[in-house]
Amino acid sequence: MQLTSSLEFIPKYKDYFSTHDIMRLPVSFISRLGELSQANLSADTVATLNKVQQALVDAETFGCGIAEGTIPELIAPKMDEKVHEGLNFKFLLPENRFPSHKSLSEVPKNVQIRSLFELPALVVVTEKFAAICFLQIGGKVDYAGFLGDDPTFVNWVKELFVYYWEKGKLI
Repeated sequence: MQLTSSLEFIPKYKDYFSTHDIMRLPVSFISRLGELSQANLSADTVATLNKVQQALVDAETFGCGIAEGTIPELIAPKMDEKVHEGLNFKFLLPENRFPSHKSLSEVPKNVQIRSLFELPALVVVTEKFAAICFLQIGGKVDYAGFLGDDPTFVNWVKELFVYYWEKGKLI
């Protein structure tokens, strides 16, 4: 019965999954893709960024992200505001886009950064909201992905983040 939701979820979004790479994920997460079934697919970059920005504004205890190396200009001011309010953030960045040691000395204490050799997806998760944008086949980013506040979905994305956070290199 647990596999039923995954078997229904993937065909429902077959056009998305035919162009986006889920094979970068561990098998244990692929087998649980049905847990994303209550999330909404967004193919609109601006809408996705707006929802992520609002989620960061609404975050109360933490924010985590796997990013391609830069924070979109639309989101950066709100993140800075939340950091100054004391919200804890954790970021995973690709090794080839990692900030210099000099700029790392300027990172506030409530922000932690680690690096990964290769990104599995773009991820944002707070205690109430999550977003995951799988990379296109070939590794490009288009910000099309799944967004939502369903607790099962948020937990799946959080567990995925933690899995990669533990594999990330501490600088």
